Amino acid sequence: MENSQNQRVSPTSKKQFREDDLDIVKGAKETDQLEQMQQSAKDNPAPERDKAGTPAAFTVDKGERPVHANHPIGKPISAKGHALIDYALVASLLVLPSLLSLNKKTKRTFAAEALILLPYIALTRQPLAVKGLIPFNTHGKIDLLNVGQFALQSFFRPFRKSKKELMFNIALTALVGLNVMLTNWKQGNEAK
Repeated sequence: MENSQNQRVSPTSKKQFREDDLDIVKGAKETDQLEQMQQSAKDNPAPERDKAGTPAAFTVDKGERPVHANHPIGKPISAKGHALIDYALVASLLVLPSLLSLNKKTKRTFAAEALILLPYIALTRQPLAVKGLIPFNTHGKIDLLNVGQFALQSFFRPFRKSKKELMFNIALTALVGLNVMLTNWKQGNEAK
């Protein structure tokens, strides 16, 4: 009977207990080290420039996506730059089709588009506006429709007839699309 009450633990189970205890201690040590490292990082933030004077690659703000230390990831075209490009687009729609000897229907289409674009460019709230009535963000939404319209007109007969008309329209669509994609639409809200 005594044997049944004083059962011994087998050597393999003792070893198992020891390994579990070591894992617990090891986990506690790693947690303490992690907490110490986090506290150290808070107390001594990394400099934005290293010893050689080159900018640090990234800074992280509260777990959000990394941002370059000197140049935040953004869109390079300002409201003023967008307006300049838009006015140049209107001028090119009026002048280039004649200079490139495009067909008569294509010239008329581009001239009509220029006359439609000019008023909403001049009336958009931006630094080069004649009168800022249309919010800059609304201008961006209209521009998206214009990009789609330029792309669709490539399928119309006057543009498909000649490679020159088609290539001019595709290039124009690409330039207008890039202008829309690379414009900082938030900045324009502060203009005029």
